[in-house]
Amino acid sequence: MTTQSVTSRWQDSVARKLDEPELHAYLAELVGSGTTSLKRVVIDALGRRSNVISMRAREGDVTRLRLDDLEPLADYRKLDDNEAMAFAFGAMVDPREIEPPIESLAHAFVPDRWIVEVAAEGLLALSSLPDGAARLLQIFGSEIVLVGDQRPGHALAQEIASARRSNPSARAIVVLRFGYVFFGADPREVYETFCEFETRCRDALPLPQIPSAPAADRGLAAKLAPSLRPAGHVLVWDDSDATRAFVNQPHLVAAAALGPASPRDVAVTKRVPCVMRDAEDLSLYRAEYESYARAASRDGLPALDPSPRVMLVPGLGVWTTGRSYRDALAAREVFRRTMRIIVRCGKAWAPCSPEESLRYEYWPLRHERERRRQERDRPGAFVGRVAWIGHATSPRGRAAADLLTRQGAHVMLVDGDVDGLRELGGSIGARAAAVRCRLDDERQVLESFRQCALAFGGVDIVICHGERFVMDAAHSLFLEQGFSGCVIVDGAMPEAPPAALRVNAIRTDGAWDAALEFLASDRAAAIQHVTL
Repeated sequence: MTTQSVTSRWQDSVARKLDEPELHAYLAELVGSGTTSLKRVVIDALGRRSNVISMRAREGDVTRLRLDDLEPLADYRKLDDNEAMAFAFGAMVDPREIEPPIESLAHAFVPDRWIVEVAAEGLLALSSLPDGAARLLQIFGSEIVLVGDQRPGHALAQEIASARRSNPSARAIVVLRFGYVFFGADPREVYETFCEFETRCRDALPLPQIPSAPAADRGLAAKLAPSLRPAGHVLVWDDSDATRAFVNQPHLVAAAALGPASPRDVAVTKRVPCVMRDAEDLSLYRAEYESYARAASRDGLPALDPSPRVMLVPGLGVWTTGRSYRDALAAREVFRRTMRIIVRCGKAWAPCSPEESLRYEYWPLRHERERRRQERDRPGAFVGRVAWIGHATSPRGRAAADLLTRQGAHVMLVDGDVDGLRELGGSIGARAAAVRCRLDDERQVLESFRQCALAFGGVDIVICHGERFVMDAAHSLFLEQGFSGCVIVDGAMPEAPPAALRVNAIRTDGAWDAALEFLASDRAAAIQHVTL
């Protein structure tokens, strides 16, 4: 058994060079997830001094709020979610900053300068036991104050503030199933308290070893992935040793299908994964999700996409999906944590109930925040799309990669120029993968599409010079994923393209970007075998 202790990575040699806002970013980076805050005095553009709390959310965005506008709410009447957020919006120092997280009230009500709120594996594992509260008190005694497992909001913020005032010697407040709240005057002390507490939780519930699994069949994974990918999403495959070992144990897979460790997880992974054993499992999952979500209609909220965000395939591993590669990776990391928690808890695993998960997944405030986020971010036209770009290091290939990635697409860069691929892929970042390939070699072309399926789950847009091998491989992959994409030829329209394949060509030079953008978009879905 292993405990996976959390070792402090704080470096005084780094921290002493940082001002307080930079130190705040450093602290958040070390914690890795959760919400952190710093209280300080700032002077605004008009020379006024204000007591401000800087909130740093999980995504790294910072919002500054005036404490004088929020602190009186600690003893105010109970506010519903909309009223609470209205006060938080009204306290913003700069309305152009990202909207404040709902946890802002709790951080404002606790008087300490530095606060870290984080859901960590060891704590969530203990919270997922029937006697978890008792075991936490046995481990920590008066060092912690336990508060009930309830959704973030004004009521929880008041309860946390009351617990802090009533127990001044406590080192942390624990919200069951949601996380720790650590506080103090020194960021290093707050961070190292987190490391200590999380290690003690993991020591109390070590991670047992489970039988290893044989290596996954990458060819089979590449063939299966397109059929798992929802339209408009990117798919990420996890075939790590620990993941393969987990999905090869039927009792662990059955436990994962019972629910999450924390209600918060449903925002990233949905309530349960889809366990794939045969072709009907995806349809059954969607039908069961639609039934589960009907209860949300009482609040007037539309049902979310019924497709799973996590898919378990015994023998192959786990696929996670999202509108972007970052979202799919976030789902992977959350579910990896869930798998370790299930292994730690063993037969005593007691996940969140469907009712708990539904209250969080269909929380009106969460839906409203997501709507505003989408309006603010205005995602590009090709978010969730995957483009296979042949001759990627050529001037037109680079232009295509630049255009599509700027509008949210993920790209598989294909060319024979290894150095050029390395340079181009590095300039794009995580939304690009690359493979060396001669486009007149059928075997290499097929392998490049296989790599695209492994990297992103499938393909929506194919850009080439009309090579027959490319069009045939694209057509096969479109059939496997169950929805068609488009092939855009840079040059003359090829003779006798496959009848069922949407192929169009671009001969123009001056309007290359505009023609490419149009043909790749949904607006051109009915256009076929046309040259622009």
